[in-house]
This record gives sequence, structure tokens and C-alpha cells, in this order.
Amino acid sequence: MKKKINHISIVVSTRNAAAYVNKCLDSALGQDYPDFEIIFLDACSTDGTYEIAKQYENTHSNIRVIQNETRKYQGENIRIGTELSAEKSIVVTLDGDDWFPHENVLHRVNAEYEKTGCWMTYGTYVEH
Repeated sequence: MKKKINHISIVVSTRNAAAYVNKCLDSALGQDYPDFEIIFLDACSTDGTYEIAKQYENTHSNIRVIQNETRKYQGENIRIGTELSAEKSIVVTLDGDDWFPHENVLHRVNAEYEKTGCWMTYGTYVEH
């Protein structure tokens, strides 16, 4: 039986993560998964985070970069990102100063979603 490929939306919520945003977006864009989008929400950064992310949007068709007009905090940005996600998309959240550890994370998420039918899960934290 062929595995179903669900659409995945990666919602990145961040503020002042200029030192990490390249690693974050490179890890997301480097996923070996055929159907995903990135919704990057900047909470009024003052360190150039938004400008760095905009450069990615200009060169990748599957990323949208949004800068809040007024500062919104993580929970609200995740809600907004979820609402902007494609219909029936699996939503994965990633902080702007975090990154995926390897290129198969979205394959793993999709497999678990299909195997268990889960509605919500919480990931793992690794200190570097």
C-alpha cells in the first residue's frame, strides 16, 4: 500500500532571532518531503529577523513571511499561522531559534499521523 502524503504547514513564530533564523529556515526548507509550506510570523523584531526571512521568501515559492503590525505573542502567532495554513494541513510549529535535526522530520510526522490518527502531539527538545 502506498503511503499517503499529507500536506504539512510549518508555522514559525519568532521575535529577534536573527542569529538563528538562517539555520531554522534552512532546516525547514531542507526537508526531504514533497508537500509542505512555511508560514513565518515575525513579532515586530528589531534585529533584522524579518529582513532575513524576507530574503528566503523571495527565492522560495513555499514560504510566506508576515510581519505583525503590532506585536503579537507566540500563542496568537501560532493561531494566525494555523488559520493561514492550507485546508486539512498537518500543522507543525517551530520557533525561530530552533531547527529540525535532520531532513526526514516531516516524513516522520506524516507517518505518525497516518499510523495513529493523532490530532495533536508535542515534540522533543534537545539542548545544543
